[in-house]
Amino acid sequence: MAGKLGTKMRQWHVAILALWVLAWFGVHLWPASYWLEVRQVQVFRAHEGEPIRMAVDRIIKREFYGSWTVRVRNIQDDGWLTACAAIGAGDYEPVAMLPVDLTLSWWTDGRCQTLPAGKYLVNTTWLIEGGMLPDKIVSVDSNIFQVLATGEVGD
Repeated sequence: MAGKLGTKMRQWHVAILALWVLAWFGVHLWPASYWLEVRQVQVFRAHEGEPIRMAVDRIIKREFYGSWTVRVRNIQDDGWLTACAAIGAGDYEPVAMLPVDLTLSWWTDGRCQTLPAGKYLVNTTWLIEGGMLPDKIVSVDSNIFQVLATGEVGD
């Protein structure tokens, strides 16, 4: 009788352990897109001293608290330089909307209002704080865009 009880207990322990392992892997494999999906960050050509307009296609699917980092990279012939950077954090909710007239200044919380003439790319990274779940990361690069010198006509 004691042998059967011991075998049953071992089977329960193995079953519980297996369920725990499956749950652990499931939680770690849960994609960031469960909370936030960013399809595109588009930045439009601008002139020096003028607001740099943007369009962002994103869906906040569930509430979360997260931090963000934006790096504006000046594209050079042999690499890139960070022209401007901003960080922040806050609550994200599915009802949150972006401004109709979305600008790089708004996107960077006022840190990158204008840029000198050149070619640029905006990298935005969100860290979704998981609480009891593992943190998740979403990182998106914009298109390469151009800031023209005052009076310059683009092609």
